[in-house]
Amino acid sequence: MMKKAAALLFLFLTGCATVPEVELVNATPEEIKTADYGKFPTDYKLVIGKFMLLRMYRPSGAKYDFKSNPVKKWVPGHPTPQFGYGVCVDISAPAGGGKFEKPRPYFFLLKNSDVILFLEKPVNFYCLPIKPPAISPPKTPGKPSGNES
Repeated sequence: MMKKAAALLFLFLTGCATVPEVELVNATPEEIKTADYGKFPTDYKLVIGKFMLLRMYRPSGAKYDFKSNPVKKWVPGHPTPQFGYGVCVDISAPAGGGKFEKPRPYFFLLKNSDVILFLEKPVNFYCLPIKPPAISPPKTPGKPSGNES
């Protein structure tokens, strides 16, 4: 009985342990200019599809909505930032019965046709949508009120 209580206490205490915060390092303007981003991933759709095969519950038949072609990106890292080509993708997996799950946003950082970073529901600058500036409709002249001089 005492061993069970000790084991439960150990599990409780280790479950409450905090993970130390890691300080991420940003890239300097000089690093951004001179970094090795690797070769442009012309096969990025295939690379990402193969990568997700091992990470999805139902990978066959998944729908991929690529938001852009790969672009040079850097990501804060520890101990140094990571450089490669970023790709943003919305992926929806089959839910059964011909239905699909709601698409989820993902960010992939590729270097030399390898996925070196993968983020689900990316935040910050990874996959911000680029919105066109709002165009206000032309103003139409109002009806004369009869008080104009």
